[in-house]
Amino acid sequence: MLRWLCAVALLTLLTATAFWQPVPDLSEATLYEAARHFILQQRAESSFLQALLEAAAALDGAGHWLAQNWLHALPFAIRPLAWSLVLVQQWLFIWPFLLLCEALTHVIYQHGPADDSSPRPR
Repeated sequence: MLRWLCAVALLTLLTATAFWQPVPDLSEATLYEAARHFILQQRAESSFLQALLEAAAALDGAGHWLAQNWLHALPFAIRPLAWSLVLVQQWLFIWPFLLLCEALTHVIYQHGPADDSSPRPR
């Protein structure tokens, strides 16, 4: 039960911060300019990682450009849902990363499955 409460709290926090984080105004920019703006903010030591970061930034820039240029035509009540769909791509990266971290802690600290025969605290 505690895991589900933590997961709901994490998703609520991510949603709240996503709606109030500053996003550049891309309404006057072209799609190319928006993608280039996001790409130029990335830095990495490895050329392979740099290419991956630039590709991810280009997709992020394109998503934000599409959202800012096309979602304003939607009714006001539907806009938060549409922005949530735009921002879900970031969650699709964070969720597997958290699962990987959990698996690594089990491997490093050699946690076994929970023993159901032990009495639970009340």
